[in-house]
Amino acid sequence: MEAVVPVLLIDDQGGISDKLPLSLGDGARSRARDVEPLDYAILKLGFIELMTFGDHVRVRLYPRLVSDPALATLCFWLNERAPSKVTLRWYDGCWHDHVSNWGRTGLRCVSRLFDSGTDSQRFERDAISPDALGSDNPLLRLFESWSWHPTDFDRSRDILHRLNDRFVLLEEDADHELRICQIGRTMMSRSPSWKRNAIGLRVDDLPDWRYGQWVAEAYREVARDGKPLVEKVAASIQWEERGDVMFHSYWRVILPLKERGMSTLLLGATLDCAASTPERAC
Repeated sequence: MEAVVPVLLIDDQGGISDKLPLSLGDGARSRARDVEPLDYAILKLGFIELMTFGDHVRVRLYPRLVSDPALATLCFWLNERAPSKVTLRWYDGCWHDHVSNWGRTGLRCVSRLFDSGTDSQRFERDAISPDALGSDNPLLRLFESWSWHPTDFDRSRDILHRLNDRFVLLEEDADHELRICQIGRTMMSRSPSWKRNAIGLRVDDLPDWRYGQWVAEAYREVARDGKPLVEKVAASIQWEERGDVMFHSYWRVILPLKERGMSTLLLGATLDCAASTPERAC
């Protein structure tokens, strides 16, 4: 017999209950065919669902509809309990998940769901031809090396060294999550405490959470299509450990490395667009 998982609901007035309002029972089905009453409450009325699994809490919500009183109740409730792990599951046309500890990290993730600014104002990606990198750009040599030996990461090491070791190597796990298995010595150097624990994290889990979600889209695209990606990127990145926000413009190459008998590996390398040499890369 399966254990019953406790479910709480925060309504649009900030009230919290373990039961759906009676008005949301069969009436919800008549208003939205094939939508469960609980989903109707979240996606149509802005309710927040809380599910507890021991010391793990899952929060499900539609940020666009959540009211200020409901958000305040959510933050107060989580701060009181300080769970060891929080899964935020939110809807913006499709469902997304982010797993974190609570504390400052979890609170920051919740807050960013309700930022008034849009990601399009912070992040831009433009796919380019490899030739547009220029003949002196080490990223072009990295791409060419991959073209000749698409499964051999070791052949790229000399070129990566010329890029000042600004690279990350990801491996796709059994759940199709892309996890960091190697990271270059200068990559994410502005977040040293995060970097010390980076191996095994998802590519989504960068210190700037929205930036991590956005970066992960590009890597998943390469994992899905099996095709390399060369692009010019512009991003305003929040460096939490430094307490500042910096604008970065850089070239990025993402290459699929699928070795025989192994899961998919993805190699990503970057170079600052303002850098005349790799040593000036941010």
